[in-house]
Amino acid sequence: MEESRCLTSSLEENRMRILSTLSVSICTLCVAIAPTLCSAQSSYSVTDLGTLSSGGYSVAQGINASAMITGATGNTSTSDVYVYSKGAMTNLGTLGGSSGIGNAINTSGQIAGYSLNSSKTYRAFLSSGSVLVDIGDLGGGSADRRMSTGGMSLKGSTSLA
Repeated sequence: MEESRCLTSSLEENRMRILSTLSVSICTLCVAIAPTLCSAQSSYSVTDLGTLSSGGYSVAQGINASAMITGATGNTSTSDVYVYSKGAMTNLGTLGGSSGIGNAINTSGQIAGYSLNSSKTYRAFLSSGSVLVDIGDLGGGSADRRMSTGGMSLKGSTSLA
């Protein structure tokens, strides 16, 4: 009986020693690889783009590799397309209606999006410099609000309104 207790006690001590060594090894491994994992992570910062009107809003929809940003800025009754570049927001307006939004911007700085025209119909546009050029509605009568761009090829659909 005494021999059995000694054997059990010895097995318990060995098990505890192994677990202790294993725990220390795991902790050492975690400490050793933590700097590698942390340095592999990117750091980001948030920039307040501001607005073009007092008490207004702005929303970003697209960004390119040069950190040029497009979206919409406005107030409760209107919204205009903008381009943000090198710390400045520039109003590009609309196609003549009360709202517009830039959805994407390519590496050349061209913006694609949609806007209301003076007839209150949504139309797709592509910017040329600081001018929004109406590129139609893809044959459906009104540009779809969910239209997006990939490069300069419009993808999406139109509504039949």
